[in-house]
Amino acid sequence: MPVAASAIYFLNLRGDVLINRLYRDDVGGNMVDAFRMHIMQTKELGTCPVRQIGGCSFLYMRISNVYIVIVVSSNANVACAFKFVVEAVALFKSYFGGNFDEDSIRNNFVLIYELLDVLDMYAEIMDFGYPQNLSPEILKLYITQEGVRSPFSSKPSDKPVPNATLQVTGAVGWRREGLVYKKNEVFLDIVESVNLLMSSKGSVLRCDVTGKILMKCFLSGMPDLKLGLNDKIGLEKEAQLKSRPTKSGKTIELDDVTFHQCVNLTRFNSEKTVSFVPPDGEFELMKYRITEGVNLPFRVLPTIKELGRTRMEINVKVKSVFGAKMFALGVVVKVPVPKQTAKTSFQTTSGKAKYNASIDSLVWKIRKFPGQTEATMSAEVELISTMGEKKSWNRPPIQMEFQVPMFTASGLRVRFLKVWEKSGYNTVEWVRYITRAGSYEIRCYSPPPPKNKSQMASPALKDAVGGLDREPFVALLGKLIGESARLQNDPPNHVPQEDLVAQHVVDALHPVSTDTGGGPLVVRKVGYAEGRSNVIVEYPGTVPGRVVSFVGMHMDVVPANPCEWDFDPFSLTFDSEDKEKLQGRGTTDCLGHVALVAQLMKRLGEVKPALKHSVIAVFICNEENSSVTGIGVDGLVKDGLLDKLKTGPLFWIDTADKQPCIGTGGMIPWHLKATGKLFHSGLAHKAINAMELNMEALKEIQKRFYADFPAHEKEKVYKFATPSTMKPTKWSYPGGGLNQIPGECTISGDIRLTPFYSTSSVVKKLKEYVQDINENLEKLDTRGPVSKYVLPDENLRGRLEITFDGDVMNGVACNLESRGFQALCKATEEIVGHVEPYSITGSLPLIRELQDEGFDVQTAGYGLLKTYHAKNEYCLFSDMAQGFQVFVSIISQLEAEA
Repeated sequence: MPVAASAIYFLNLRGDVLINRLYRDDVGGNMVDAFRMHIMQTKELGTCPVRQIGGCSFLYMRISNVYIVIVVSSNANVACAFKFVVEAVALFKSYFGGNFDEDSIRNNFVLIYELLDVLDMYAEIMDFGYPQNLSPEILKLYITQEGVRSPFSSKPSDKPVPNATLQVTGAVGWRREGLVYKKNEVFLDIVESVNLLMSSKGSVLRCDVTGKILMKCFLSGMPDLKLGLNDKIGLEKEAQLKSRPTKSGKTIELDDVTFHQCVNLTRFNSEKTVSFVPPDGEFELMKYRITEGVNLPFRVLPTIKELGRTRMEINVKVKSVFGAKMFALGVVVKVPVPKQTAKTSFQTTSGKAKYNASIDSLVWKIRKFPGQTEATMSAEVELISTMGEKKSWNRPPIQMEFQVPMFTASGLRVRFLKVWEKSGYNTVEWVRYITRAGSYEIRCYSPPPPKNKSQMASPALKDAVGGLDREPFVALLGKLIGESARLQNDPPNHVPQEDLVAQHVVDALHPVSTDTGGGPLVVRKVGYAEGRSNVIVEYPGTVPGRVVSFVGMHMDVVPANPCEWDFDPFSLTFDSEDKEKLQGRGTTDCLGHVALVAQLMKRLGEVKPALKHSVIAVFICNEENSSVTGIGVDGLVKDGLLDKLKTGPLFWIDTADKQPCIGTGGMIPWHLKATGKLFHSGLAHKAINAMELNMEALKEIQKRFYADFPAHEKEKVYKFATPSTMKPTKWSYPGGGLNQIPGECTISGDIRLTPFYSTSSVVKKLKEYVQDINENLEKLDTRGPVSKYVLPDENLRGRLEITFDGDVMNGVACNLESRGFQALCKATEEIVGHVEPYSITGSLPLIRELQDEGFDVQTAGYGLLKTYHAKNEYCLFSDMAQGFQVFVSIISQLEAEA
């Protein structure tokens, strides 16, 4: 839908008209009075950029000290209108030397009217209220003004201006021919804004980077440019086209990429290279966004203490994470304080700090901040004493501003910039990197003072345990990943030796275990097969029967083929200096969880908090292969070693993405074998085509399955993406010539069953379907006039047989009313910032069996679902750190309830 503007006004802050243009006669000339009276002179100015007054809508935007107002009398595309305003302002700035304010409008009103008027069918920006051509490169061909020529250009050529139609409709309408420069130069700026929301403990809650590539081109002729970046897709495509392996080094994954119109999209889609004929002068080549592998330039650790009702102590430590040879400029840290702040005093190791009452914040400024250094600010704040009970203060987050030259938070780098032009001139290329703060915020959570002893348990435990210690966690995970080649579970090719991991866990906990007398942890190895142990670790509580347990951290992994990976799957590697991205087989599933829970138990053993609940961790073997039974958690349950876990919530730590997984699907692997009569395809009437029989039988079986097991009403409650399904996945037959109708074939597949149906009832039904079809083959649809499943003359009938593998698994539906689920949700919302329970139709073994035995099982995980069982598996340290805090929060909640 077009804009169809009736009028456009340029107003100053007082509401005086600087310039206006009426495009249609469906609005009166007093529209600006209505805008002043009903919008500018009320408190609603700035609350909503779209207001309807009478029969007209006013779409307005403030740029500097100017309001641009578009008036429409009919339904219009608001987004298109604001896009027009932004592009129009950019156009005006290109004529005004980069400025756009009230003075520049007054000084250039004749030029603005030229641009707003219809000069000719190609050089116009609005025609009868519809936005048209806003390209500065084209408009400057026909609307010129003295003094806008680039200082880098040579004396203008006397060549005539090219044909207008060719410039506007041609393939490179954004660039005119005949440009000549004494010195051919290209300036390229990569400008990024890093957005962050960090918890007060230093774990990342939300993080992304928005970037843009700006260019200034002062090139003669009609050059063709090619830009190479270190983006993953581009490098892989280049290696594929050149038939050579991808070079090692950091690669990034670009999201939400948008290009300038000059980029050749056909070549980008086929070759993943950015090729273009650039406009003359300055323009924005592309925009992008990065959501993973972000290199944070700063880490901020705030500590805020309330000393009574009228005093506060604030300590803020800021650490620069970028390289030691780099530095940040214009660093500003804004720490919020209450409105009743009366007096402040500061001590800083670098920069200056002061109290700004207009924004209720302490503002700490550092002009130049070197890399790999720390700076601290300490402040004492005195508050005005108020009458009555002190109201709780919802503390806003700390905000940062900064600019780091020659650094990119995304890791984006320019690999090459090539320029081709038929004259073969030499060019000079300049590249600059800049990272700035976008919304860079760090939460300052401060719980209210406890009112009784039961409330003291939660903050006391959190403060005592603290966050996940990076060095010992990474060190232990490195040892576990180093063993992963011998942990692959794919018998008979690979039989995992979980004892290797079990011993590393035992060694890590040894200093705080009862074996040495140095700690309270009770550590026990339990094995049912040689080289394949489970480990049970208990931190004893003071009240019998109160238990919280973490189970499911398995010590085996799925196989990995090093030839298919970009890095060694069997050693722990890092994607950046801050070791945020941890790479290797098992980092997400499930050795990362083994190291995480081991660190939790070790930390409890070190600080020795007085807990009513016993905290128990169970590290298990043989989770990845359910065909071998009795040696993992099922063996522990059978021997009664986990019976005490039934008295409290059990958290199965083996999923991903930091959210509660409340449901999983059951799985039934099936094989449908059809037997017919082999014969020559030229005499099809003498054969029973096993393939056709199998396909028609499967079609009938699926029809009956979906009728008997339809979508269940609880699937929406548990947020399952799909209902139960029956899908074929493999086809096999003995082989034969192309002209032979096969005498037998087998279709295999699986049923993914939501947990509201039992696998036993489905298996029973499938057998009934097949028996009924065998008895009534004559009723089964055939394919073509001579297709048959019964040959009466030969007393021969086709036959169907369905079989099932032994590893049938039931689905899981967690109890949404249980204490464990409520605690998990509350902890997730507190630490991660939001809670979004989800379900998967994929299957997790062993959990349903625990539920059937009476355990209150809840599931969660802190790896990445997109790398789960995948090649190039990795996890993020920040996600694991949040998982650690979730575990501590769960224990704290249960202690507070006790």
